[in-house]
Amino acid sequence: TNRFLWRDGVIQRLKGWGKDPLVATWSAFEFVGPCRFGAIADAGNEWGVPAGQPLGVQHPAAWVQIAAVSQDQTR
Repeated sequence: TNRFLWRDGVIQRLKGWGKDPLVATWSAFEFVGPCRFGAIADAGNEWGVPAGQPLGVQHPAAWVQIAAVSQDQTR
C-alpha cells in the first residue's frame, strides 16, 4: 500500500551523543519544504528536476513538533 508501518519515531542514545543537533537538523529539513521521497524524476517533469534525480513530496499534514523533558531543556 506504499505506506509506512510506523509514522512516529524516538531517538534514544546515551548522554553526550549529540541528539540535539541531529534532531534540530531533521526538524529544520521537515520545516523547509517537500523533503520526503516521492518518485524518481522523468524527463520533462513540471519542477525542472533532471531525469533520474529524486523528487520530494509535501507531507499532507505537515506538523513539526519538538518537546522537552524539563524546563531547563527549552533554551
